[in-house]
Amino acid sequence: MNFRDLTIKMMKAAVFIKPGKMELQEKPIPKVGPTDALIKVTTTTICGTDIHILKGCKGYIIR
Repeated sequence: MNFRDLTIKMMKAAVFIKPGKMELQEKPIPKVGPTDALIKVTTTTICGTDIHILKGCKGYIIR
């Protein structure tokens, strides 16, 4: 993606729905303000905390 070409309006996001359920959804790309940066994530990983949140373990706040 050429960051000068902002014609792409949507991005993919992993969205927590409820304990045990996440969905990959299309979301609008947020507006970039004068103190913001738009980055393209090409690779990511899952950590142990992510698994606890997905399972709905107590002690993790989902907002």
